[in-house]
Amino acid sequence: PAHNRLLFARLALVEREMRVQLGRNSNVFMWKIENWSKVFREAKSGQVPFLFSDPFYASYPGYKICLKVFPNGAEEVKNEFLSVGLCIMKGDFDHVIE
Repeated sequence: PAHNRLLFARLALVEREMRVQLGRNSNVFMWKIENWSKVFREAKSGQVPFLFSDPFYASYPGYKICLKVFPNGAEEVKNEFLSVGLCIMKGDFDHVIE
């Protein structure tokens, strides 16, 4: 019902804010991948071999990065392991980082 939708919307906002605060204050990034079974199935079939996380900053000021996940593995570990990569992106603080 409407009450549940409102509750879930509030929960999503709190979760998003928590992710932002954790990422900003403690260098912790949480990424919840919804519907893992479907994601894994699509990766195994080759439809969607990888996913990107939302971008985040490693520190303040710091590098803007995101994660790249291959649920069914990448290259030589395909069909054996989950693979995770770190992508460094162009960010707002690049001019002050040495």
